[in-house]
Formats: sequence, structure tokens, C-alpha cells
Amino acid sequence: MRAFIAVDIPSDVKDAIGKLQRKLMREVKSSVKWVEVANIHTTLRFLGEVPEEKIEQLSKVLPKGGRGIAPFKINIKGLGAFPNLSRPRVIWVGMQAQGNRMVQLYSQIETLVRDLGFTAERRAFSSHLTIGRIKQLRDQNEWVNAIGKRQELFFGEATVDCFYLFQSILKPQGPEYRKLKKFDLPGEG
Repeated sequence: MRAFIAVDIPSDVKDAIGKLQRKLMREVKSSVKWVEVANIHTTLRFLGEVPEEKIEQLSKVLPKGGRGIAPFKINIKGLGAFPNLSRPRVIWVGMQAQGNRMVQLYSQIETLVRDLGFTAERRAFSSHLTIGRIKQLRDQNEWVNAIGKRQELFFGEATVDCFYLFQSILKPQGPEYRKLKKFDLPGEG
């Protein structure tokens, strides 16, 4: 089963991001595969294909992923691109968390999954919401303009009080994500 670990965001924030996606669809000429609004999330760890027995092991150890982390607020704001505006491939909305709690949550989960035999993540963690992937760049300047004027755009605030183990089912019309298990942040202590 294809799986990942992620933080979900409230539907009102997803709706605000969906409005931005529709505006961008009208503004830019590049070919973009937009993420379905219902599927927008921040990935803490992509796992790939995982055997059923590993899913059971993950379900047992992931409650430790939030150990010592109290629920925290995130501001969802700004627009950017990976790897950069000179070569945009992924369009993202930014997330700013209180202190370093999102990084701490990621680090604790990363340690747990590595202990189960998953290979270490090579890329540095960057808390963001992917909203589109550029398939064919037609004009780099269109993205400089579209992103430049939205770097401070505010989509909302959310409380992170849990994270999920998701199943990703690949379909011709796009992926379907199913929440397999919820893991609460137990708080400090």
C-alpha cells in the first residue's frame, strides 16, 4: 500500500487556497497539474509502497511521534515555488508554526520511521502545502509576477493537534487519499 504521514488543514483554509488556484488558472499560461482542494495537506514523511505488516508497525510506533509536543498554531500564508522562481516546478503555500514545533514533529516521526527500516529522507524538511506542479513552463516571468504579488497573502490559521497516516490510491483522474489512522499530540510532559 502506498502511504504517507501528514498534517491535514481545515476545509475553510483549503477553500481559500482553492480560490487562489482558480485565479492562477486564469492568470498563467503554463501547464499545471493542480492539487485537488480536498487533497491539500502538509506531508511530514512520504513512505512509498509499504507492506501491510509495516503499516501495523507504524500504527504502533507513531503515537510516539508527537511525544512532548503540545498542540500549536500555524499561519498559512504566502506563495512560492520549488526549487526557486527561476525554475519553478512546484507551487506551494507557506506555513509558519509557533516556534519549531512542526520541525520537532517531523524530526520525531523521521526517527521513528528510520528505526522501522525506512531509508532516511534526503531533502531538508520544509513545512508547506503543495498546490500545483508545473508540467510545462511557458513563461517564467508569469510566475515571478503571480507569486511576487502574493508572498504575504494570508489564507488562515489552524491548530495542529494531530497528524495522520494516509493511504494514497493512484487513479487515472488523480490520487485519492484515505486517512488510515489519527495520532493526537498529547501535549508537553
